[in-house]
Order: sequence, then structure tokens, then C-alpha cells
Amino acid sequence: MQGMEKLKLLMAYTTFHIGLYTTLGAALVGFLGSGHAGGMKVELLVTLGCFVLAGICGGIIGSNIPSFDDLDKFSAAYIGPWEFEWLPAWLLISLEHFFFWVGVAVTLYGLVQVL
Repeated sequence: MQGMEKLKLLMAYTTFHIGLYTTLGAALVGFLGSGHAGGMKVELLVTLGCFVLAGICGGIIGSNIPSFDDLDKFSAAYIGPWEFEWLPAWLLISLEHFFFWVGVAVTLYGLVQVL
């Protein structure tokens, strides 16, 4: 598979993730606002924060992909919002996954504590 095709797949993957973070974040806000969070309020707030951070990473990734024509070039480039080149793309990709899975783990930890 060529670098451009891989870049297109990364864009589709990132778009899916941003939608997932938005949906889960909205569900968390709704659940927290309903007053039914009980003993998991702190865990759910931490999870919401993690999903926001994952979404920021995904947004930076997605907004920079159109500037590249090859996945290897993209992965090696330093990217950031508003044309700033703060972090390597490969690190932002890793951080996006890290924040999402930390959020999931914190929620699961909270569920185990409540049950």
C-alpha cells in the first residue's frame, strides 16, 4: 500500500475517533448532569478530560493531514495547531490512543469500585 493510501486511511480512522470522542463525551456530560453518577463522579470527570485531550490530539492530526502526501513524511513531521510545529505527528497519534485508553481504564476502575 502506498504512502498516500495509508494517509487516507489515517484520516478516515482519525475522523471516526473524533466522532467517537464527541459522542462519548456528550454522553458523559449528559450522565454527569443527570445526577446519576453517584460514587463515580470523579472517575467520569477524569474520563471526560481524557476524551477531550484525545479529541484535541485527533483534531491536530486531522487538520494537518491535508498538508502531506505521504504517511512517512507526515509521521516524521512536527505538527500543531495554527501552523505551529510543536510535536512529532507520531507522538500525537500515540497520545490520542493513550488518552482514550486511560479514560476507558479510569471508568472501568470506577465501575469496579462501585460494584
